[in-house]
Amino acid sequence: MPSRNKKFEVCVNLDNIERFMHFLFFYKANITSIITAGLELTDLKSPSNINVLVNNFNGYVGSLAAQSAKSGSRSSTRRQAPVYLTVQDFTSCEIQLSSSELIEMKEYLKSSIHPHEFKTSETYKTIKAFAELSKAADRYFKVKIGGDSVLVFVEAGREIIGRRDLGEINKDFQRLAWARASKSSKGGLSFSEAFVLAVALLVTRLENCRYASARLLVIKDNYYTSSQLPVTALCDKSPYAWFYVNLYRKAPSSELIEPTSAALLTYMQTRSPTLLYQILRNATQARRLTPPEMEEVVNLARHIAK
Repeated sequence: MPSRNKKFEVCVNLDNIERFMHFLFFYKANITSIITAGLELTDLKSPSNINVLVNNFNGYVGSLAAQSAKSGSRSSTRRQAPVYLTVQDFTSCEIQLSSSELIEMKEYLKSSIHPHEFKTSETYKTIKAFAELSKAADRYFKVKIGGDSVLVFVEAGREIIGRRDLGEINKDFQRLAWARASKSSKGGLSFSEAFVLAVALLVTRLENCRYASARLLVIKDNYYTSSQLPVTALCDKSPYAWFYVNLYRKAPSSELIEPTSAALLTYMQTRSPTLLYQILRNATQARRLTPPEMEEVVNLARHIAK
């Protein structure tokens, strides 16, 4: 008679990853794959795509390590020796997964309405590549929002935007958020600033944003918040979006960013640009703008005057 205590081992690998994408551990690995290579984990059944991911991931990690060494970064994560991938990391299941790693994505402070129940007779392992990609998400892609260091991801379906372009949007988001955090006295973005930045980046990149559906995920520990992004509400006013994005790019310490985010949130809810117009008028009257700020204010004012 077979033992009742016999355990069955399940390997999460390239053959069955689509069944486990709703677990936070693998969702994070997918984020890293999209950002560094423009590929989802489900795209990696092709050997050529594995090579693309390995080369792109290693190049990305190497460039960050070089930047950290050059700038003398004090970040504990950036000081750690970089971990690189090899093609062999996608072959054998050698990483044992603990129950704390196999957690379904669930709304912050709420239990999932569809909890996944693991059979006590099963143990789970995965390939080294998935484990390294998952760890890399927390190590390289966190930003400061509301005083917390969190993993942020702008998510949209393939029918809205290709994976490579989605990866570029998230790279832009991180670069602009890091620049803002390093220049701002608050040390990071407010949630409203991050929310509007995500919308603005989508509007400026999508060829057709009129029916676009997207969301902003903010992940901390084993929880996340998912906020629908009202891309269509700003789609017909792309100059507003460009104004906001360019403030981050050219003047990340600008005092215009915070009130502009509030004004654009109001516009997306009411379609009234009054607050934005007030910001432009007050900014030009105060005559305290830096040259990059003045350039963007003038460009937007010219659009409005048409």
